[in-house]
Amino acid sequence: MLDLDDGPCGICIDGGDGDLPEFESTVEVRARKAHRCCECHDTIAIGQTYERMTGKWDGVVKTHKTCLACAEVRNTLCCDGWTYTRLWHYAEETAFDHLTTGCLAQLTTAAAKTKLLDRWRRWKGLS
Repeated sequence: MLDLDDGPCGICIDGGDGDLPEFESTVEVRARKAHRCCECHDTIAIGQTYERMTGKWDGVVKTHKTCLACAEVRNTLCCDGWTYTRLWHYAEETAFDHLTTGCLAQLTTAAAKTKLLDRWRRWKGLS
């Protein structure tokens, strides 16, 4: 769902189509081994800080590891919840047509701005 009146940059990706976990714990940790980001599938290298969320859905405990760039994009563009692993799918479906420089201005790190622009350019067929 896209609602141009919501969200910090005029875009609100509503990717919260799943159930809430029975419990959850989210922490930022430094990688002791290489991991894959659950959103962009890029490698989280040894020594990089990433977000690790562990939760329980329908009796099953799952852990999602998100690079900090994807976490920042998600926290900026998703205002009514999200579904892990679907950030870029929902961004392509609902946000990229309406992306503005105001959205980029809301991001605070160069890594998040680069990630969003790279994904948008790939979606537009510019790279």
